[in-house]
Amino acid sequence: MTNELTIDRRSGVDRRVRQDRYSGPERRSGHDRRHTGMAVAANALRRHDTAAAAATTKPIGNFRATGLGHPFGTTELLERVGGTLTDLVASFYEASMDNRLWPDTLTKLRAAVHADACAIVNHDFVTGRGQLEHSVNIQSIYVTAYADYYGAYNPWMHNRETLGEQGQVRIGQDLVADNEVIESDFYRFWLRPQQLFHHMFGVIETAPDSALLIVFSRASEIGAFRPEDADLLRRLLPTLQRGIHAGRAYQHTRHVQRTALDTLDAMPIAVMMMNNGGGMLSANRSARELLDGSDPFFLQGGLLSLKLPTGAIRLRDYLESVAQVKPYDRTGDLLALPVPRPGSSRPLTMIIAPVKDLSIERRQDEPAAVIFVADPERPVEMDPKRLIRLYGLSRAEARVAALLGQGMRLEEVGQALGLTYETVRKHLKQIFAKTATDRQAELVRTLSLGPAGLRI
Repeated sequence: MTNELTIDRRSGVDRRVRQDRYSGPERRSGHDRRHTGMAVAANALRRHDTAAAAATTKPIGNFRATGLGHPFGTTELLERVGGTLTDLVASFYEASMDNRLWPDTLTKLRAAVHADACAIVNHDFVTGRGQLEHSVNIQSIYVTAYADYYGAYNPWMHNRETLGEQGQVRIGQDLVADNEVIESDFYRFWLRPQQLFHHMFGVIETAPDSALLIVFSRASEIGAFRPEDADLLRRLLPTLQRGIHAGRAYQHTRHVQRTALDTLDAMPIAVMMMNNGGGMLSANRSARELLDGSDPFFLQGGLLSLKLPTGAIRLRDYLESVAQVKPYDRTGDLLALPVPRPGSSRPLTMIIAPVKDLSIERRQDEPAAVIFVADPERPVEMDPKRLIRLYGLSRAEARVAALLGQGMRLEEVGQALGLTYETVRKHLKQIFAKTATDRQAELVRTLSLGPAGLRI
């Protein structure tokens, strides 16, 4: 009866008749290989050899890869993949604009080159560390571990001369020998637990001390990346580079736009942007509060309108007249006008400023005019803490100054704060000295035009 210890439990092969793979100094050294990373990796490679000999197949994306390599030749491969190149290019541009689309895009790229995992990697050659900015088929715990520790021990990333050159495509075996990878902690503790081994790298862009790469990885059973894979990535890489650059420009523009809108929200007056058809494109916080109230401005079918004593009108009726006024002219009757309100409330003041258009034809979704509206009944609220920092006022002086900045008289300030008239006057003298003013009207102008009235 066969001794069960001589049978490989994974493959069923009788080890007594299998050729010993070790030779040379390693076999003669007498070192116990069972406790080394090399032995563990060698066992994995033995399983790979057994699988390759059996020519088993494994599905990868829309293709089927075998341990023997690609199931079809270069020409047929490019013909099959060529039908999806347009989709890959479009996906990459879309992902560069919207980070939420990266997983789907990288999945398509992974399938195109028969990879098990794919990532966009940012590596710093000075610190030796890197991070996976986007990835698929890599668990989050390994993404974190790569940034925290293992990125510095990635043996392929030590080759700065090659991976520091933009546009280069390299297969892992061309950079580092397999046995060096197997002996590394990066393989033992990061690659092997994920059943990854073979790598291919494409350098998207470089900086003096860093590089942005797209990295593909396969299990050892699939086999190393082939020249056909590198050729395909080399064809795609220029488009990937342009997509990254376009995405960064778009993200920068979006960031500037969001910052500009946030800045408008801090303004104490209402600001609205309107297109050619009178539709409102954007409104700051003061404008939204104006529209939510009982004031004459309202939205009807998405169009900005006014309730006047003579009836309701749409602001798009003003646009044709506004467009005929030169951008530097701001005095026309239709550009600056009061907006009456019912009751005893003072009228709003409104300015409609045309947006200078340098294009041949303005699109419907582009701003045509900016509307500024001020409400004299809405006082500018000032934070006493800011007045203390800006002008060096005491807390009592800052409370008085904040109410004066809202247009209150000295008597009203005293009543609001529970102070006598003389105490308020005493504080006012100190406020004059610290704000370099000598009249109450000048003080109110200084405070209202200063940053203390911003809604931030």
